Amino acid sequence: MNARAKTVLIGIWTAGFLLSACQTSSVAVEEHPRFVSQIPYFTPTSSCAEVDAAFEAAQEKEPPPGLDDLIAARRQCRVDPPELSRNDAETHLSDTNLAYEIAGSTILTLYARAADAAPRLCCSIQGSDIWTRIEGSDLLGAQFRLEDLNQTILSLMLLGDNEANFDYRGPDAPEKPRFYGLNVENLEGQTFARQLYSPELGETRKLAIYLPPGHTPEKDWPVLFFADGISVSYTARLIEPLIVAGDMAPVVIVGLLSGQGGIVEDRSDVPVKTDLRNADYLPRFDESAPERFDQHMRFVTDTVLPWAETSFGAGRNDQRRGVTGKSSGGTFALYAGYLNPDLFDVAIPQSPGSGTLFDADPAPANAAEFWISGGTLEIPFIKSARASASSLSDAGYSVHFQTYFAGHAPDQWDQGLADTLPKAFPPAR
Repeated sequence: MNARAKTVLIGIWTAGFLLSACQTSSVAVEEHPRFVSQIPYFTPTSSCAEVDAAFEAAQEKEPPPGLDDLIAARRQCRVDPPELSRNDAETHLSDTNLAYEIAGSTILTLYARAADAAPRLCCSIQGSDIWTRIEGSDLLGAQFRLEDLNQTILSLMLLGDNEANFDYRGPDAPEKPRFYGLNVENLEGQTFARQLYSPELGETRKLAIYLPPGHTPEKDWPVLFFADGISVSYTARLIEPLIVAGDMAPVVIVGLLSGQGGIVEDRSDVPVKTDLRNADYLPRFDESAPERFDQHMRFVTDTVLPWAETSFGAGRNDQRRGVTGKSSGGTFALYAGYLNPDLFDVAIPQSPGSGTLFDADPAPANAAEFWISGGTLEIPFIKSARASASSLSDAGYSVHFQTYFAGHAPDQWDQGLADTLPKAFPPAR
């Protein structure tokens, strides 16, 4: 994917969504017994020397505190100082601003070109204070120890004036989903926009719709409700090849556009401290507008679901209903499935962040099935995903948990949907 395509994707994943996703440090690991740790908090940009020192210190205690977290941290950390060569940097960069080099099966070296301030790196690995400047040049380098590099998928880009990007997929990583070669213009199904007034929120919301090949509203269809739904036209490139190949059932997708960009009216009057998207998607997120989460959930369950059923036959007559999302949208999908077992059969939360579901109530007889996933390089998100999955499993829910050697980026979420949808929406046999 070229740099222009990546720039377009930033817009597709809603205004500011990918950029805010690049700030994983803003997603706090919540204070709860499932998250209690006696060790420092490490990420893939943490110094390997610091991680190794913490591991050695823990070995001197009985029992060693936080041993599992420390073992995981040692498998993915930043080599400091890195071993950098100006000649290698110039050779790999050539005429671009971002490049990589693989040494053995565990060392990833990144090279960047920036004359002034160090650029911010997004998305699978994130940060701006990771770079070491090669003396007397506009060349920068960063080096990482990634023990699972052969299984890793990476989507990396520089933000700002030195924009550049590359994708990496290790030789033992999952096969790239088939949608990458399919243009939206070539879809057999239909994608289009709609607007729907929400009495629950007192505003008009924007929706994005995908109808599979052969759709007629007289028939009954499975449906997937999609948080951050501005990406539906993109996601259709993933789902339709699976449908056409007979790998999954044909589904209607109802995309729920998020934040101010998903609202027709100007809602600057809503007293949220940060942003409307997270206020809508995350419980316990914003004390200044705590009602937004419940109101938005009721908009989906009380207004969107019956409208989709009437308009498109979506979820009608016991057809399978699912809900999915990533990041904060993943948290919304988690709670939509948990709080509404009479409405959703399956929930697919990807990289759910703040709003971890602790201490779930016992599963009802009609409980939704959960397919939860997260990436090893997105530490706060995978910790939240694991804690929620554990809580649900302990409460008797059917939970499938998938770990990817990936970060907080669309390549992980695309892979997750390609792997999960044929299981969550199997074709009729």
